[in-house]
Amino acid sequence: MSFLVRTSQFAGVILSILPGLALAQTLPPQNRLFDEAMQAARATSDPGDREDAYARIAEARVRARDFAAARTLLRQIRDPEMRGEATENVALISSYMDRFTEALAFARSLQDEGRKAQTLGRIAREQARAGDFDAAQRIAQEVAPVDARVLTYAFISEIASRAGAASVATATMAEAISSMGRIPDQGLKDTMATIVAAARARAGDYVGAGETIRTIANVEARIGALAELATIALAANARGAANDVADSLVAIARNGQSEADRIRLLVEAAQLKVRVGDTGAADALVREAIEAVPRVEGDAERHDSEARVAAAMVRGDATAALAYARGIADRLGRDQAIAGVANALALIGRAADALALVPEITEQPFRDDARRRAALALAASSIPQALEAAQPASPPLRNAIYVAIVESRSTAGDAAGSLAAAAKIEDAQIRDAALATAARTLARQHRNADGGRRIAEQIRARELRDDVMVDVIDTEARGGNLAAAYAAARTLRASSQRAIALALVAARMNRPAP
Repeated sequence: MSFLVRTSQFAGVILSILPGLALAQTLPPQNRLFDEAMQAARATSDPGDREDAYARIAEARVRARDFAAARTLLRQIRDPEMRGEATENVALISSYMDRFTEALAFARSLQDEGRKAQTLGRIAREQARAGDFDAAQRIAQEVAPVDARVLTYAFISEIASRAGAASVATATMAEAISSMGRIPDQGLKDTMATIVAAARARAGDYVGAGETIRTIANVEARIGALAELATIALAANARGAANDVADSLVAIARNGQSEADRIRLLVEAAQLKVRVGDTGAADALVREAIEAVPRVEGDAERHDSEARVAAAMVRGDATAALAYARGIADRLGRDQAIAGVANALALIGRAADALALVPEITEQPFRDDARRRAALALAASSIPQALEAAQPASPPLRNAIYVAIVESRSTAGDAAGSLAAAAKIEDAQIRDAALATAARTLARQHRNADGGRRIAEQIRARELRDDVMVDVIDTEARGGNLAAAYAAARTLRASSQRAIALALVAARMNRPAP
């Protein structure tokens, strides 16, 4: 009988008795539960683990609105970096609960000026979200250095715009842009402009976002900012703004770029044109890219360009794309282009067609990449087919594909699919690491305590399993199942992990908390 089967059966027994176990243990009052957590923390022999437990208990204390207890705990943390991180965390948690007086007191006690600026800026954003724009702007004035102040004003402007506070949005964006002009380093200024442009776009000011992007001096940085603008515009169904980005990319492509960069930008623009529904313009741009391929200098650059063009052709005519790829004389270039076609097919849901091309690819890196992408695409509809697709791969690649399937299925909220793929991973340490990631994803992102527990209980290494169970227990408590969470917390072997889990349960008692 395999390890996973035996463990699964054991987990089933545990799950079946857990409700009774929870009922058998009376949930103590909140203050006693915190005392129990502190007792476990003090019993931790390793100083680093003990201080980590203190830090996490301090965060739980803030969630329970006991700010004095949190301050006492922070003073017991001797490691400056850990104390700074914990102080930042309790400041932010306080702000999420609209307890801004306490949040600012914690933030202003930070010794590291960079951490203090970052924390104050985030508190200012929370004040803006709470509707107190005057207080947010006052805090923004405290933020230094200037790049952190730029970000703070930009985010306040975005929030104000969404809230309909037009005058505040205008004034704070003007402050952001004015502050940005005082940044001496051009590279940093370009980075800030990218972030400011994204904030303007998220607020619906696509014209303003474009104006900010045009101030970016570095061409590659400007292209990156345009790509981010396109992503935001498409998510908001702002097709006109996305189309403008495509036109900007075409303009850059036709203005002094190398042939390889010209093809890259033309293909990116074509993909945007498809997304906004202008397939005619997309086809024209792909043809322009095809015509530029013979002028590309260097074998590696030409192969990249051929692969880009072949992949771009798939949307319009997959048969023609494959014919183009197969017609490339150089074997390495041909393999890369066929892999590009396979990857494009996988992206549009034709995973079986993508997998059928893998045997044609002789170069291992391209063949492996195509197989991995095809298997991942298959996993969205059929885990057995995806696992079968991975079988012919070498053991390292096969395990890598299984790990990727575990992670992708947990991201999709599919605990059963994650478990099925994990059972195929041959290396115990790799399997445990993949299971840990999947369990945390289900617990944190999907608030799925049951699925997270089912996966965590398959982890062989006890310390890792208990560490992951802390997240599962927190999710259980967040869902209101405090008795079960308490019972599970008391089963954790390591005193530091038990301390953290007990404190997390205590924080969820009596009142909701973030």
